Amino acid sequence: MLLKNEDNLLNGLEKYYEAEEVKLEWMKENLQKMEDLIKDYELVGDTKIPIFEPLNLNHPIDSFRLFQRFQNLWIASTQKATSTQNMKLITDGLSITELPKKDDFDGSCLSVLRIQRTYKIDTKDLANGHVLGVQTEPLSKTECQEIARVAEESANFKDYGIAWRLAALERTNQSDSSSLRDAYLGLVNAHLALENSTGAEEFAERVLDLDPENETLYEEVLKLFIQIEGIKGHSIWKRNVTTEFERYEALCRNDFPPKPLVCRYRKGRIPYELIKEELLNIDPLISLVYDVISEKEADKLVDLAYPSMARAQMIGGWSGNNRISKVGWLNDEQDKMVEKIANRINRLIHLKTAKISGVMTAEPFQVVTYGIGGQYEPHKDFFEPHVSESSFGQSRNRIATFIFYLSSISHGGATVFPEVNVTVNPVKGAAALWYNMKRSGEGDTRTIHAGCPVVLGQKWVANKWIHEYGQEWTRPCGLVSDAQDLDLYS
Repeated sequence: MLLKNEDNLLNGLEKYYEAEEVKLEWMKENLQKMEDLIKDYELVGDTKIPIFEPLNLNHPIDSFRLFQRFQNLWIASTQKATSTQNMKLITDGLSITELPKKDDFDGSCLSVLRIQRTYKIDTKDLANGHVLGVQTEPLSKTECQEIARVAEESANFKDYGIAWRLAALERTNQSDSSSLRDAYLGLVNAHLALENSTGAEEFAERVLDLDPENETLYEEVLKLFIQIEGIKGHSIWKRNVTTEFERYEALCRNDFPPKPLVCRYRKGRIPYELIKEELLNIDPLISLVYDVISEKEADKLVDLAYPSMARAQMIGGWSGNNRISKVGWLNDEQDKMVEKIANRINRLIHLKTAKISGVMTAEPFQVVTYGIGGQYEPHKDFFEPHVSESSFGQSRNRIATFIFYLSSISHGGATVFPEVNVTVNPVKGAAALWYNMKRSGEGDTRTIHAGCPVVLGQKWVANKWIHEYGQEWTRPCGLVSDAQDLDLYS
């Protein structure tokens, strides 16, 4: 959408310049008329004040002439000069809501920081435009400063502010004392954000050394020294992160050795149909099924969901930085192809997806897109019993998750399971399957999973959450509380 907006903006700007040239010609003509009214100039100090043709405002004609002059000359000219009508030539064809705002810009900075932290990319590499083997134009001093600012203001990336300020310093003209002062002041603030008094003091002194006789600068730095005194003795800020979150990020980086692959063909519900499946984990069962949705079907799901896409929210209606994505919902009855894909799940894993006596056995498709830096931090798909009862009633809890991958990603975007060290890389046309609940009906916390930040490309998936209702005979309780699922689909 932004690329399309770029084309529209270019065409609009060309029309705007043409219209502005016409307006300037009109202004020149009127300016000449204004100058013709000037009979002389009076010097007041160093300023020349124009003396206009005298008018007798007691005379109706002169009175009229004055009003006419204001209406047709002065007001018309000022309105023409300040008119935004030509701006419509730029914004025609654009939805203003589609253009980036400050929050969007800050969000893009957070995406860079999220990718940097998750994949342990060096600040110098990022600043030089080098991301996991893919090169682009280096960042400017100002761009580095903006990323540093967002890092310092954030709750999770304060420790990256100093490195980005140093990258900005490297891009600063060392002979320009004004630019150096700004760079050093930025580093003071970066250290203050971490409550690092030693580092803040060092760069505050560098600011003073640039111009020791500057009283205004001295007063500014003195205020900083007061702040520095206030944090002396404080512990330097550190990000509070759980072991689970560290494992999640390590899995995104493929830090763990891959598990031995188990690939097989198994029978589906249709005679002679063989399903190509990769078993990623046995208990709990996590598998990747290949070639279950065609490229045409994947693209159609995206097209159908796109008009309704909105910022992702959780149950309860809240959204936050733990999930950075947009979602759209598709009912099975909305399109024959959508219904066909939903029925295919029943064919693949025997679980029902159609309503039974008006009660849903599965939720509508949730189509999700993750842009650059888009991610979903570790979470579980099942709910506590009281939540599932209040949210879904008779259909009860989410027994299983089925994710169709609607796009392939060159870097990032994997689905990972920190509790069992499993990584599922998106493959367009494939689908991941796992059970969120044990056969005893208890939620299985080992299925806590996450979506890694997307580095290059755009990730599209379609989630189908299947509920307990209607599955009593296809996934019955086991004879023991920890009964496995593999025997159901062997």
